Amino acid sequence: MRRTLLAAALLVGVAACSDDPTGPDDALTAAERALLAQSLFAFGFEATATDPPSADAGPVAADFDVEIDLTVQCPVAGSLDISGSLDGTVDEQTGDLAFDYELTQVHASCVVRSDDGSVELRIDGEPGTTLAYSISASEGAYDASGTLEGGVRYTSGDRSSVCTADLAWSGSGEVDGSGSFSLSGSICGTSVSVAFSKE
Repeated sequence: MRRTLLAAALLVGVAACSDDPTGPDDALTAAERALLAQSLFAFGFEATATDPPSADAGPVAADFDVEIDLTVQCPVAGSLDISGSLDGTVDEQTGDLAFDYELTQVHASCVVRSDDGSVELRIDGEPGTTLAYSISASEGAYDASGTLEGGVRYTSGDRSSVCTADLAWSGSGEVDGSGSFSLSGSICGTSVSVAFSKE
């Protein structure tokens, strides 16, 4: 599978994130919450769910264990450091594969902006997030599931606070990137359940 598997856009309307009761002026708006939720998943997932490591060609599936250590540039400024491991099996003849990822993500002054330019956030790891997921694919179709947990600090203008996430998701679709997904758990202390699709 020589392409990015997924590029899901998470638009999640949830409640405000805060590490202490500093009042409503520190609350995230709905648009800021959606942008934060999307960004926590998208960069690390898209950066690692790409081409698998090469395996010896042949009809027998090859096993591998790969260490991951990379830095992704954020859309506006800053970066996301990703480290961890990938265990998997890939058959170079059939294209069938099964991958398990265990990743740590640390945002460093990672500035993200909404598509319409109306919302901008800076994200810093405090302490960071763990992204774990599994993907299996055969005959052009995939199934995926994963979790994201941890905490980040967001900054929007003169507002800044810590937000925690404890989320699980699953999805299936075609390896060209299209698919349907579901997400549930909590973000910023609020329960959330979302279904979404990627064309």
